[in-house]
Amino acid sequence: MKFFYQKFRLFATLIILSGLWSSGIKAQLINEGFTTMVPLPAGWAQQNLSTPIGSVPTWFQGNVNAFNAFSGPANSYAGVNFNSVAGANTINNWLFTPTVAIANGNIFSFYTRALTGGGVFPDRLQLRMSTNGASVDVGNTNTSVGDFTTVLVDINPTLTTTGYPEVWTQYTATITGIAVPTTGRFAFRYFVTDGGPAGANSNYIGVDQVLYGATCTGTPAPGNTLSTVTTVCPAISFTLSLQNPSAGPGITYQWQSSPDNLVWTNITGATNATLATTQNASTWYRCNVSCTPNTGASTPIQVTMNPPLSCYCIPGNTNCTLDDEILNVNFAGINNASSGCTGTGYTNYAATVAPATVIAGGTFPMSVRVGPGGNEFVGVWIDANQNGVFETSEFTLVGAAASGGAGVTITGNVTIPSNATITTTRMRVRVRWNTALTGANA
Repeated sequence: MKFFYQKFRLFATLIILSGLWSSGIKAQLINEGFTTMVPLPAGWAQQNLSTPIGSVPTWFQGNVNAFNAFSGPANSYAGVNFNSVAGANTINNWLFTPTVAIANGNIFSFYTRALTGGGVFPDRLQLRMSTNGASVDVGNTNTSVGDFTTVLVDINPTLTTTGYPEVWTQYTATITGIAVPTTGRFAFRYFVTDGGPAGANSNYIGVDQVLYGATCTGTPAPGNTLSTVTTVCPAISFTLSLQNPSAGPGITYQWQSSPDNLVWTNITGATNATLATTQNASTWYRCNVSCTPNTGASTPIQVTMNPPLSCYCIPGNTNCTLDDEILNVNFAGINNASSGCTGTGYTNYAATVAPATVIAGGTFPMSVRVGPGGNEFVGVWIDANQNGVFETSEFTLVGAAASGGAGVTITGNVTIPSNATITTTRMRVRVRWNTALTGANA
């Protein structure tokens, strides 16, 4: 059977964004990222010639439960799926671009992908062209093509289980064979025989970042590198972008990083106009934007690190009604009593309890008195490397006890790494009922 979570009813429309590239770059005729899908804007059109019509007959807004967009907001892509047709029949579902000027040498490019593991029900997509002006004539049967007789791209024409990419992949077509410049349309054709919910083929595909126009010229001028943050904690994602993003045929991106703004290294896979990333040390960033053979670099930006003591994660809410609670912690000079579990179950004592004193490489006893919740496990994390993250290597399972009433104390030993950073750091103690804590539970 088809993947259940894909059987949704989503109805979508598509828009076309137009504009100019930065200085020295030609205007593109189509630059569509599908960030807004309702209503279908003037110029775009769609038609489904599949018979009998399915429960989701249109191209629709991308579904993040299937996969995220190539770029931009997670759902900013056009999707289409097996419910274009009912039963087990041929799918012939079209999505048309606006009318544009068509001339030799122009380039049409787009990204597409199928569902991960979805090849068991193979998909197929064509990019076709008509030079008949504003026509959207594709005939009237589930195999007809009408005016759109020119095939520019045909993905997985033999419907193999591995023929459609399951990661975002760019396809590019260069326009040739046009005797004189004219006008026409391009169209995406979701064309799958033996498709539909009962068919052997068809599943779910997306289309994103559609570009069409004359190939770029000159040198891109991307301007400043922009960041959603200027300081950050380890493992916290942030996004880099450009002051003057260029988009269009022939434009490529390569993000780079540097520890000192002198030596630069390419970031593997960072080839989009934006970059979502994390870091563990202060880092400079820039982007090389190329229009072969010319490259323009954005002005670098430095993203620094927040102080470690401001970076610790806050645990999620805990049920405080079942007596699974910490009543006292005794460790290396700390002897802190608490009133038990209240509110979210998390209390920060950093500002009210003096720190413990330990020695790198030493082993120290810890005792934790717990409430009468039942079988209780106690764990502790000590941020020995002072990076603001409670890592799995910094965890110790103190012990466990079957609590028959308030006052049961769990004891164990905690060893401080010999290479621990010599400074004040943070410790976290947790109790959990019935299941042993692990290093991933901070």
